[in-house]
Amino acid sequence: MTTLRDVAERAGVSAATASRALSSGRVSKKNLAVVRRAARELGYVANPAARQLKQGSRAMTIGVVFNQLNNPLGVEVLDALSAHFEERGYSLIVSSARGQEDRYDGLVERLLDRTVDALFCVNAMGDGAALESYAAASIPIVALFHKSGGYDRLPLICASTAAAYRPWLPRCRSC
Repeated sequence: MTTLRDVAERAGVSAATASRALSSGRVSKKNLAVVRRAARELGYVANPAARQLKQGSRAMTIGVVFNQLNNPLGVEVLDALSAHFEERGYSLIVSSARGQEDRYDGLVERLLDRTVDALFCVNAMGDGAALESYAAASIPIVALFHKSGGYDRLPLICASTAAAYRPWLPRCRSC
């Protein structure tokens, strides 16, 4: 198995430079190019478990579970979350229960196994059996837009679309 040290040696840089190049890209363009080329040539794949240990058990991953992901608002929410968290070095794991309560609970539980750093439950539904495990692991979890069943005790973030319509209200005589 190819290690980060192998990549650094092939690229002619330190292991620290190779690590920065592959994790954040915060190196010179020249070093970034040679490190990426070396990693590609050697078939290097980062070990997420090792990275997580080094970062103090942070997975740099945010979980998002949708009740259903079949409307433009859901796609906009996903795009906004992605833009916000990716700028900060996080990745999103996104799941959709496709309207099935038991599936929703299963996805929430599965994301706990994936060691997410936080969880967003969009239109949360189900019995919320895994919520105690999230609390025990000190993993923040919030509901977006709606919460029901076992998720009713979560903090709720509910955006209003009223401000988006204000520019058109003066022109609309029927409003």
